[in-house]
Amino acid sequence: MPKPASRSKRWSAWRPSRGQLRILTFTLAMATVICAASAPRQ
Repeated sequence: MPKPASRSKRWSAWRPSRGQLRILTFTLAMATVICAASAPRQ
């Protein structure tokens, strides 16, 4: 099955660099920590 050209074009256009990936992971980790800290402890 051939893949749609638009999808492959979109994927090739967005290629995160190592620095961007690290920032994204760091932001995700911080959001998880904040959510866990603000959540009521049971």
